[in-house]
Amino acid sequence: MLRIALQAGVPHETSLSFTIPSHLMFYYTYVLKDATGDLYIGWTADLKTRLEHHQKGLVATTAKSLPVELVYYEACRSESAAIQREKALKTGYGRSYLHRRLNTPEHGNPTIA
Repeated sequence: MLRIALQAGVPHETSLSFTIPSHLMFYYTYVLKDATGDLYIGWTADLKTRLEHHQKGLVATTAKSLPVELVYYEACRSESAAIQREKALKTGYGRSYLHRRLNTPEHGNPTIA
């Protein structure tokens, strides 16, 4: 057990580093909607960082269509499951599924490239 005691009003800086066991990790399949309304489908182990990279134009595939918005994601228990789900969403059935899931007033009517 790690215990840190902080004193009120006293500035402090704490840095902890640890590795998350693989059985506790999640991998994500995600869908972004770009400025043109097209959808980008990908996967990652770190959704927050990957989204930041997309939004900063650091991902070539979406850099020319900024801004991008995260409109859908799924958490998977393994990297292979996330990759498999990404491939499934890129099929005709997957695109149809996404259209049904995202065809709501808050998502508009996206097209999938």
